[in-house]
Amino acid sequence: MVLPLAAGAASGHVECALTARRADRAGLLRDLAGITATLAVPADVRWSWAGETFARHLEATAETLAGLGPGAVAGLAADDLRGRSARPAPAAGPRWIARTMRANLSPASEAGRHALRLAVTVGLAEALVQAAGLFEGRWAVLTVFLVLRPDYSSTMSRGLQRAVGTAAGAVLAAVISQFAHPAWTLTVAAGVAVAIAYGVFERNYLVFSVFLTVFVVLLLGILGMAAGPAATARVSDTAIGSGLALAAYLLWPTWHGRTAREKFAHLIEAHGRYTAALLRALAHPGGSTAAELDSLQAAARQARVGAEASAARLASEPEQAPLPPAAAQDLVAAVRRLAHAELSLHAFVSSAHDTIDTAGAKRFDALGTPLSGTMMSIAAEIRTVRSPRGGADDDMARVIERLSDVAAALEEIAAAPWPVPEPASSGSAVTAFRSEEKEHRAERTGAFTRGAAG
Repeated sequence: MVLPLAAGAASGHVECALTARRADRAGLLRDLAGITATLAVPADVRWSWAGETFARHLEATAETLAGLGPGAVAGLAADDLRGRSARPAPAAGPRWIARTMRANLSPASEAGRHALRLAVTVGLAEALVQAAGLFEGRWAVLTVFLVLRPDYSSTMSRGLQRAVGTAAGAVLAAVISQFAHPAWTLTVAAGVAVAIAYGVFERNYLVFSVFLTVFVVLLLGILGMAAGPAATARVSDTAIGSGLALAAYLLWPTWHGRTAREKFAHLIEAHGRYTAALLRALAHPGGSTAAELDSLQAAARQARVGAEASAARLASEPEQAPLPPAAAQDLVAAVRRLAHAELSLHAFVSSAHDTIDTAGAKRFDALGTPLSGTMMSIAAEIRTVRSPRGGADDDMARVIERLSDVAAALEEIAAAPWPVPEPASSGSAVTAFRSEEKEHRAERTGAFTRGAAG
């Protein structure tokens, strides 16, 4: 399929796949994979490398759509995507489970801290229930389990939604019990309530809490307990459990800002290795295998996904030094620019031996080492950055500026890193533009070289 037709067909499939049900998405993704597998990019045109870049974007889009939740791509084999081989998921055997447990059985890990916090809070809730003799006190303990989460946003939102939803559900259940005559209507109402609760469980925790409470109170009424005492106990026990969970997180928080720097530093290092490998491949065609470049690309993509998740979590927490949410979003934006330029260079590597001359190869070779050194220096600076103070001299602002410079340099290389024959009608204007662009790129290259040396 020629590229213009493929662009239209692929765009339509992507739009449909984003809005389709899970059962229909698999067929759309199979069709999208078929389109990418039959793309025809002429090798004798100036824009061939851009066409290859577009094809890689399509493949990456198909992979992203393939990960939109369990069952989203039922029936889609991994090798339907061009150049990808099916890899079975590793089994979680006893050794893997033991290593995972050993890695998290420490307060130094986020999972270990949350496990200890949850255990202490549940123990306090049970002690309070036993000491006060609370009616149906197990609801308070259960609420702690449901509300207390490893992150701030989930804990706060679930705690408030659980408390408000339980109170609303108790009132609604009391009203239903008051007017439900004959008695069998309680059974019908309880069935409707539990069906609604089950249906909205993954979509709206507040509504789930309302109808779960309605079901529990009505069920106790069916078993012979008065609706008033059951509703009162449900509300008070839930309030106690929610309060304990919220207090536990506020007294022993797990602020992501204190640990997110390592993820962003790892992100910069992964892209630094990938960028250096691409420049080496351009300078020495055949020196790096396609599998090696794909592996580095996958590692950079995985690190970027983790960093984007960290930035989203930082945005949901109170601002904490030394990495505020705005700085994290700026880092992600700069790395996305870098990733787009890397994707263009990766698409060009396969044909580099036909277009890169000796002088160009030397320039790429000379640029690779200082640029990689700059990336590693940025990663080290992220790990040691001090608390933001604001202003032009802020440490994180300098980090973002340096990273943006790296991204801009790669964008320039991707735009015109090789000698391309000009059309006969280009004239002196194109020649002057090429000369200015070459000088600008040389200045930036010299800046990186001086920066790495310093």
